[in-house]
Order: sequence, then C-alpha cells, then structure tokens
Amino acid sequence: MKKTLALVIAIVLTNASHAQTIVPDSTFGTNGKKTFTFFNNIDRSFGSVVQENNRIVIVGLSRNTANTNFELCFARFYPSGIIDSTFGTNGKTSVSMGPQQYIGGMTPKIKTDQQGRFVAVNAGTGPGGSDDIFMCRLDSTGIIDNSFNSTGSLFIDITGSNTWPDIVNAFDFDASGNIYAVGATRNGGSPLNNDFAVVKITDSGLLDPTFDTDGKKLFNPTNAAEFGRGLRVQPDGKIIIGGTAGGKMFLFRIDSTGTYDNTFNSNGQVTLTSVGSSSDMYDLTLDDSNRIVVGGVSSSNAAVVRLNQNGTYDTTFAGVGRKLILIGGTTSTLSSLAIDSNNAIVFAGSNTVTGAGLNFYIARLTASGVMDNTFNTNGYYSLAIGTGSVDDECEGVSILSDGRYFLNGTVVYSSAVNEDVGMCLFKRVPPVPTGINTVEAKNLDWSLQGNIVADQLIVNCKKEITFGLLSLDGKIISTTNTLVGINTINVSDLSNGLYFLADLRTGASKQFFKQ
Repeated sequence: MKKTLALVIAIVLTNASHAQTIVPDSTFGTNGKKTFTFFNNIDRSFGSVVQENNRIVIVGLSRNTANTNFELCFARFYPSGIIDSTFGTNGKTSVSMGPQQYIGGMTPKIKTDQQGRFVAVNAGTGPGGSDDIFMCRLDSTGIIDNSFNSTGSLFIDITGSNTWPDIVNAFDFDASGNIYAVGATRNGGSPLNNDFAVVKITDSGLLDPTFDTDGKKLFNPTNAAEFGRGLRVQPDGKIIIGGTAGGKMFLFRIDSTGTYDNTFNSNGQVTLTSVGSSSDMYDLTLDDSNRIVVGGVSSSNAAVVRLNQNGTYDTTFAGVGRKLILIGGTTSTLSSLAIDSNNAIVFAGSNTVTGAGLNFYIARLTASGVMDNTFNTNGYYSLAIGTGSVDDECEGVSILSDGRYFLNGTVVYSSAVNEDVGMCLFKRVPPVPTGINTVEAKNLDWSLQGNIVADQLIVNCKKEITFGLLSLDGKIISTTNTLVGINTINVSDLSNGLYFLADLRTGASKQFFKQ
C-alpha cells in the first residue's frame, strides 16, 4: 500500500508541473476586482490603456450631477487598483460632449499617442444640435490639451447638415501622429440604413484635406446597413477598417487619401460570409506578423477570425482561418482583443451564468487557433464582479508589461438607473514544480489542520495566499484566496479521493483525502 501511494504522489507531482492557470490578482482591489464611480450617476466604462509604468487609464461615461449632461470621463489607477491622485483632479477628469442627454449605443475608446497624450473618441451633441463624432485630447497628467483644435476637443458633422446622426467606435494613429477614426452615419434612409464614416484628423486637431479633400468620407460598399467598429493603421500606412454590413462581418482597406486599396482581396473589400449566417464585428487588431485579427459574435458564440494581408483567410489559424467559441457552454459575447506573447490572442467579453446574469470572462487562443489549456486549464476564466444576480458587461482588455491582464466594463444593477464601473486584474501563476515532499514540506507560510476531511479544509496562513485544489491528473479544479489566520475552504462538492492543496505562487503543496 505504501508503494502504491508513493507512486500516485509521484504521478500527481509530475503532471502538476505542467498545470498552469490564471487567477484574479489579489493585490488589485479586493480579491482582484473593484467597482468605481465617476459622478456616481450611471457610470459606464469601455476602453483602457496601460502606460509604461503599468498605470491604467480608463475611459467611460457618466452623468454630471451638476448639469445633468453625460460627459466623457477618465480615471487613472495604480496596478493595485488605488486611484492615482496625480491624474486630473484627484485621479479623475471629465470632458463635456455638449448637452448630451443619452448614451445608448456609445462605446468610447482611448489610446496614447507617440508623446504620451491621451486621445479619446465618442459621439456628442455638436454646436448644431446633432449627434456628431467627438474627439478630445488630454496631456499625460490628465489635463485637457488646448493645443488640439485650440480647445482640446473637436466635433465633426460628417454631412454638414446638422441632421443625420454620426457615431465613432474606433481609431488609430499613423506614423506622423494623424488620427484615423471610423464609425457610422445615417445616410437619409431608414433608421438602420447607415454608411461607414471615416475621418482623418491632423495632430493639431483639424480635418486633413489630403483625405478625400475635406478630411471625411462616407463608404457604402454593400448598400446595406453598415457600422464601423474597428480600425488599424498598418506599418505601410494603409488603413484596414472593419465592422458589420448587412448583418455580416466586413473589412475594407484604403490608402491615406481615402481610396480603396485593390491589392486587398482584388477590390479593397471582403465580406466574412463563412463566419456565420449572422455575425457582428466588435474589434480588430494586427498581430506581430501584421496578420489581421477580427473579433465579434456569431449567434451565441464569440468569434475570432484571422486573415492574411491580402484579405484571404489564414488557414494556419484553426485550419480554416476562423474559430467560434462558446464560453462556459452558454451565450457569450466578444468585446475586445489583444495580442499576447507568441501571437496568442487574448479576448474578453461577457458570458451568461445560469441564475446569476452575466460575468466578465477572459480567454486565450494559441497562435494556431486552439484554446490554450495552460490558461486556467480550459482556455478561459469567468468572473463575477458585482454581487448577486447582476449583469457584468465586460468591454475592454489590456495587457500590462509584466503580463497581467486588465479587464473593465460595467456592473449593471438596474439598466440606465444604477450602473457602476467594474474592473478586474488577472495574473498567470507558475506551474507546480516537481520534487515537493508533500508530507514533510517545511518552512511553509501555511499549514493544514488534518489531512482527512469531509466538507471543509482548515488552513492556517501566515500571509495572504492564492491556493489551487489539484486533482490526481494535476489539473487545477478551483482556486481560492485566503487571509492571514484561520481559513476554511469548501470541498463538499469533491468526490471521495486523494487531492492536493497547492500554493500557486511557490508551488508548495500538501495532500489531503476527501471522505
């Protein structure tokens, strides 16, 4: 019997050495997550950007209680989740978008330019009273930059009629600091008849007349309802633009003057019909090989597509150039993409949890299009931000320089009535190493009170520790964060048998038997 047990332990430790996961980073907020408010009056969060020092700046929307208008709001945080009071005023900045009284359908985005200034885009109520494209720029300390259009902000009425509404959803910079942005403009038809709207703005905040003579242009390639949602400037200066047209993902590429680039799929455009009969694009990026990576939704699935530079599907990705993923076996959305090391694709959104509303999730595909089972063993992690049956709507994912993952969005307690900013930070933990003596490990910062248990493990900790419950095949069943002192870990759902409790930071582990 002793020989058998020793063999089992050896097998567990060998397999465990290959088990990796991500866990909420307990150094951020409370147990890796945090809620926050701008004006504490309908607070939503969308894009984020990480600075070189790993400080995180988010952009969102909130109703200013002083004037009842919705404003574009910013806040900066340390990696601990503590607000950075050196940014703006006590860590926050808000910018007027005119007398804006509603924010439905708005998804503001933020980026830093080559000088470390913050540029953000959204829609706002322009001087003529119509919904216009809106941009603003802050300096590196969160103060409005008046060198941008002399006021720090810019309204753009695409048709110039103060009649048809405009919206913007994505933007990027070229090598000269010019800004390209894409959204949609009502073209005079029915409410769902929109065209892609593209603008080019100089570094000084003015429309660039080298782009279609006046700095703005409408594209109607499909003669259907078109919505622009993704844009990247390629290293060669060409602009790849994506969105949804006629209920399907759609891409087109133009040059710096606004002319179609016919080297892209022979006519400058491509409809991604093979993603599904109905699909929506929500983000677009380039990987380190300049391949085009698209993210969105098809039916109830998150959808990721990768194309070559000429607009053809990259068949080295998932065999066919596309991948549909159902997170947690339930309805899932995809809101944001980021390229990780080795051209792996990290994406985030929300997934439905039965009886509990929506959760934030983060997932990772390898460069070949396979769910990365070193990422929480199943390729994704779903996390509730708010308490109770609320909807946690994830809108953005960013990667810190140390490899941690930041997610932000909105916790919806009551839609358009009570909403807070939601955030979380994940970290990757190393594999459990081999060679641990699970019975006689010494000098640990924790101890088990007995190793034969029925419903609860009792763990005495000298510091805060992130533990993983390991099965016999070395897979992590669950993780939990403990505090200093006596902690209980519920194991009542485990089947009878041998398991391991492992400190996921150090790899030290102890065995226990569930009876």
